[in-house]
Amino acid sequence: MPGIDLHTHSSCSDGTLPPAEVIRLAAGIGLEVVALTDHDTTDGLAEAEAAGAELGVEVVPGIELSAEHEGRSVHVLAYWPDPAEPELRAELERLRDERLGRAAGMIDKLRELGIEVSLERVREIAGGGPIVRPHIAQALVEVGAVASEQEAFDRYIADGGPAYVEKHALHPVDAVGLILRAGGVCVLAHPGLFDDRSGTGVPEEVMEAMAAAATAAPGCVGARLVGAGFGGAVLALVERDAAEAFVAAAAAAYRKSSGREGAFLVCEAAGGAEVMTADPGERS
Repeated sequence: MPGIDLHTHSSCSDGTLPPAEVIRLAAGIGLEVVALTDHDTTDGLAEAEAAGAELGVEVVPGIELSAEHEGRSVHVLAYWPDPAEPELRAELERLRDERLGRAAGMIDKLRELGIEVSLERVREIAGGGPIVRPHIAQALVEVGAVASEQEAFDRYIADGGPAYVEKHALHPVDAVGLILRAGGVCVLAHPGLFDDRSGTGVPEEVMEAMAAAATAAPGCVGARLVGAGFGGAVLALVERDAAEAFVAAAAAAYRKSSGREGAFLVCEAAGGAEVMTADPGERS
């Protein structure tokens, strides 16, 4: 199987490299298929696709869409959505505005804790893209409040932390519907990382509800969730020529998941059901 990574970020969200450099790095280590899945934005896709065409890397267009359940983040990966679909476009614009207000709220809370962080600096770190918590974590490192971005999360900005502010994002089931209406394929990202502070996974009933919503969608070829660890879980596979290849790629991509159980995928397409387990490995 070719080298595949279906969950990457660029500097358009919380990655460190511009989209073209992400693809260049992927080509340099032998990857043949890469999905760019920046948080709540499609801004980097054109640049990534152009680099892929130049370097011989197939670029899967994607988004990591923010959702929330009971004040905790749930991330839903969307592959091949139509970025011009009005409902999806409106939600991405709303999330961009929401993130700016959320960042300001976190900075206010940090100041109440005696930590001076500048919103202007956080916006500079974000580089014009959506502001995400790693940008605030980087600013905390710069002012010497913490030694690392991980410490920033652990002490201040993880879900439920003293400087945490909720996003007011879609419910995960609604996120699935939005992605499917935009023509995308849904994958639940790192379901074992639901709660930053306790390390618990996305509740099983939430995953089952997402899977039920996905498999009820017109055109779904029958991929459904049967269980998930720290990797990912295919929620719906919209009919396309590459359906079986996508399921195989999803399983392979989540070899980077945390060292616990992998992601169990079932494809009930014509010809029977096939079960694949993503090998656990490094957390993405």
